[in-house]
Amino acid sequence: MTFDELERLLAAAPSAQGVLTVRTERGQRTYALGPSTHLDGELPVLDWRTAPLAGAFFRHGPGESYEIETGERTTDGTVVERWLITGRGEGLLGDDRIVTRDGEPQFLTADNVIPTLPFAPNRGMEEGVRSRVPEVYSIGDCDSPATIPEATAAGWRVGSVL
Repeated sequence: MTFDELERLLAAAPSAQGVLTVRTERGQRTYALGPSTHLDGELPVLDWRTAPLAGAFFRHGPGESYEIETGERTTDGTVVERWLITGRGEGLLGDDRIVTRDGEPQFLTADNVIPTLPFAPNRGMEEGVRSRVPEVYSIGDCDSPATIPEATAAGWRVGSVL
């Protein structure tokens, strides 16, 4: 995603906090992730807390297939790209790079990038380690998004029990 594309996206969906591009049997489509769902207009916006397709943003990286069941309907596809919008559109955080307005992409060398923005519970992390260790305690964004003091208190409570 380029900053020209980001500016067009933010003009169409000023409250967007993320971008998800998927490929399905019907073709490729880009969605903004924001605080409520709006499917009319130039750019569809998905509520990052409740829209089933928004789950693909949190659980699947680029190139990974997803399958989402909603009632009697199943939707499947492949994540093409996903971006977190930082600040008020000052930067983009992707799976392998950070892009800022004032410079070239900065490529990350990491096995995983874990977003710290308060989107939605990320139970996938818990599920991924549950089979590998005897005990798992869910806190922070794995349990429920919270402010820094609330998340710190949750960590303290669990740590003091251990």
